[in-house]
Amino acid sequence: SSSVHEYTIHFCTLTVASGWNTVVLLSTYCQGLNLEIRTAMVLYDDTIGLESFLQRTTRVSQCLAACQTLVTAPQSRENHWGVG
Repeated sequence: SSSVHEYTIHFCTLTVASGWNTVVLLSTYCQGLNLEIRTAMVLYDDTIGLESFLQRTTRVSQCLAACQTLVTAPQSRENHWGVG
């Protein structure tokens, strides 16, 4: 599976000649995202423009990935706080 960043680059490449309006492009882009990212993006206003929305999606994806890393590789509380 590709990253959101790779998907976004591919999406932008394909949309250059599409002639679609922003509403259709945003809807199509969101449908291509995995459920976790799509659900997270519901919290954000999609009227900020296509480019800003795509950038925000990449940032949200990176934040979710960082959280997943922390969850899958937990440290002991002592080590986390530098104690022990």
